[in-house]
Amino acid sequence: MGSRKIDLLAFGAALSVSMVMIFILCNLAAYFMPSITFTHNWVRLFTDEPPGTHRSMVEGVISTISGSWIFALIFSFSFNSLDRSPS
Repeated sequence: MGSRKIDLLAFGAALSVSMVMIFILCNLAAYFMPSITFTHNWVRLFTDEPPGTHRSMVEGVISTISGSWIFALIFSFSFNSLDRSPS
């Protein structure tokens, strides 16, 4: 059986790309369909700017990438430290 260690760079990059794509889709949905409130809530997780604006897009993408890498660092370190499977 192979190693079950999580590669920080691969996990961080994949998580960042996934989260940024979700953020962009929600921000675009907030711009084109302002009556859908669940997209506004997702955008507000990462920026205080009004959903659907250029500033919210830039600020949100930057904070999404930062948050994703912080999560990836903590998760991969915790998983790799606590994994007891034989390697």
